Amino acid sequence: MKRNKPRAPHIAVSLFACCWLSQCLRLLREKVEEGIELAAYESIPGNQRINLFEILGDQLPSEVINNLETQVNHIGKQ
Repeated sequence: MKRNKPRAPHIAVSLFACCWLSQCLRLLREKVEEGIELAAYESIPGNQRINLFEILGDQLPSEVINNLETQVNHIGKQ
């Protein structure tokens, strides 16, 4: 009588592949979203004022944003 081989290793590989694919898709989605957001910022007209606190407030400390805003305003006045 022929014995069936256990399938556990195949299941583990399948779960690993599924998790890996899920992570890849998540990273790809994040990069696409970042690209769309960046394209929107790049299309802002040069004479339009922007609020850096709205854009960067959840990612950078307020001191950094103030410094950056001062530099951007200086460049805009040149």
